[in-house]
This record gives sequence, C-alpha cells and structure tokens, in this order.
Amino acid sequence: MDETKYIGEVGLDGSKEFKDHLPEQEIVFSRILELCEQSEGKVLSVHSRGATQKVLDLIEQHPYCGHVVLHWFTGSKKDAKRAIDLGCWFSVNAAMLQSQRAKSVFETIPKDHIVTESDGPFILDKDKPSSPLSIGNTVQLIADIWQTNLPTTDSIIIENLNAILDI
Repeated sequence: MDETKYIGEVGLDGSKEFKDHLPEQEIVFSRILELCEQSEGKVLSVHSRGATQKVLDLIEQHPYCGHVVLHWFTGSKKDAKRAIDLGCWFSVNAAMLQSQRAKSVFETIPKDHIVTESDGPFILDKDKPSSPLSIGNTVQLIADIWQTNLPTTDSIIIENLNAILDI
C-alpha cells in the first residue's frame, strides 16, 4: 500500500451472487480504508453494487482514507448527494448511461465530480470488449446529457482527472 497511490477496485458487492459474503467483504473493505487513512493521498476506485449505503457508511467512518471514485455508481439520487457531501467522485462508462434511471442520477452529480472509465473487458462496445479506446463513446454520451460540445466535455473531464491526480 505504501508503494502505490492508486487502490482499486475495492468495495462491496451486495448483488445476489455475493450477498452472503457481505460481512466478510465489510471487514476487508474497512481494513483497506484504515490502511489508506495511514497513508496519505490515495485514490480509491470503489465498487458499491447492491451495497451503496454500506459503502458510504464505511467511507464516512474513514474520512481520511483518500479520494474515493465510485465506480459504476448505481445508487439513488439521495445516495449520490450523500456521496458528493462525503467528497466522492464518480467514474462513468457508456453502459451506465443507457438507462433513464441512471441518466437521472447522473444529472444530479456536479460536472466537476465526473471522470470516465471503460470497465473493459466486462462491458461491450459495438460487440467488442470495451477498452480505453471506447472512452470517446462515453464522452459523447456525457456531452449529450450535459448539452455541451465534445471539446468542452473533454476539457471538463481532463480537468477533473488532473484534479484527482494532483490531490
């Protein structure tokens, strides 16, 4: 942990497949957050599928764990607001922005809290596993939602990434 600035992907998975293991996951995730508190300047990519409130509870209990980027956030608008109040960032991919519910939550997140992700190879981009090259599609979807042009959207996302890297 002392040798890296980036920790991920960590967190909790409360989906049907892993729900029975949540108590063990909580112990491990809490320990990771404790270790991050002992080291300064960590950037964490955090999974919260089916366990958003528990993830936010643990982040709240470890306020000096570093800079949390919520990967593929599926929480509610209320959860998003709480995460924002806790200083969390959000990484977004094209698949996330396909549902109306996800778009409505995304629209509540301040532009300066958004970065992109590919989540490859776990999602598909034009019938091929997603990769960093797929980010252009994500940026276009974000631009459409924000009603901004591509250069402006690119600039905002790059600024956000630089802010995380400079933290």
